[in-house]
Formats: sequence, C-alpha cells, structure tokens
Amino acid sequence: MPSTSFQPLAVSALIVALGGCATTAVEPAAPALATSPVAAEPAMSPTITHERLFELSKASDEANLKRNPIGAIAQIDTQLKQKPEDSAYYGPIKALPAAIVTADHARLASEYRAAITGHIYPAMSLLTEWRRLQSADTVEKVRQP
Repeated sequence: MPSTSFQPLAVSALIVALGGCATTAVEPAAPALATSPVAAEPAMSPTITHERLFELSKASDEANLKRNPIGAIAQIDTQLKQKPEDSAYYGPIKALPAAIVTADHARLASEYRAAITGHIYPAMSLLTEWRRLQSADTVEKVRQP
C-alpha cells in the first residue's frame, strides 16, 4: 500500500517541474457586458485541475524540446547524477520543522529517498531516452532534403 507521504513528494515534484517553465500564455478575461449579470464560474474539480496541469506540463516540455533539445537532455542527465539528498525533490525533507520527531523525520527521509530513486529518477531516465529519440528524429528530418 503506498505511503501517504508520497503525495507531498509528487506535489513538490510537480511544482519544481512547472515552476518557471510554463509556456502557455494566460488569456485575459473578456469584460462583462453591462446588460447581463456575470455568473460565478464553478470551482474546478481536482481531476480537471490535474488534467490542466498535465496539459501545461506537456506543452512546456514540447516547447522546451523544440527550443533546445540537447540542453534539456543534459539538464536531466545532470539531475540524475545527483544523490537523492541533493535533489530538488528532497527539498521538503530539508524544510521539515525541528519539531518533527527524529523517528518520523528519519522515516519520511527514507521514504522520500526511496521514491526519488525508485520512481522519479527512473521516470526521468525514460524521459531522457524519449527526448534523445525525438532529437535524433528531428536531426534526421533536417538532414533530409
């Protein structure tokens, strides 16, 4: 059964991945017409929010790959060489308050290390391989007349 401490790791990983790299521009809202009342929009469900974040992440990744495919591969390769404790994904553990009991801190740190090495790094390796294939395909298309 998955640990509940993996959810904050996944959220922090998504924040790190999306922070500063979103490429989709936000369109300004259309001004409301004076003749009709403006109805409040319903709050987005977590599923819709997740799908929107996924689409933003995908668009950002595709734009980054087009801008600098080799640089993106090198950046991930550099991250994969880091020890889990030096990774940005380990940041929430470093930021835990001192009031956390030592046993809990050690357990959470161990779970984060396991999640980073067992889930995040393998996924990043697959992403790197996919980018290498995409880059090779792009280079091949450019070479062909």
